[in-house]
Amino acid sequence: MDHRRLHDRAGLAAGDLRLPSCSIGVGADWLRVRSTRADDWVQTNQLVRLALEIRWINRYLVMEDCDGRKLRVHLDELRGNRRVIETFLSGVRRARSTGLTLNKATTTEFGLR
Repeated sequence: MDHRRLHDRAGLAAGDLRLPSCSIGVGADWLRVRSTRADDWVQTNQLVRLALEIRWINRYLVMEDCDGRKLRVHLDELRGNRRVIETFLSGVRRARSTGLTLNKATTTEFGLR
């Protein structure tokens, strides 16, 4: 038996176990994330909670709006499209002007003052 071929197949199989990516939609005052597990959205201009969550090597943004809708998105997925992140941050800035406070890690991550 050729052990090198067996190893190559195992490597391919392990590579196929990646988590499925998600679909992100954004508007002037909302963010929507759809995946195989969930379809959630929040009003970005009415956020009451926005926090950077780090789990091992993964970084997530966890958010909640004033109506109690919650959303968790992988930071790399959110940053995957420049227009998406810019539109999202515009909503966050509006939410901050109405009282949203951010912790230091979140403020630093996005360069917000």
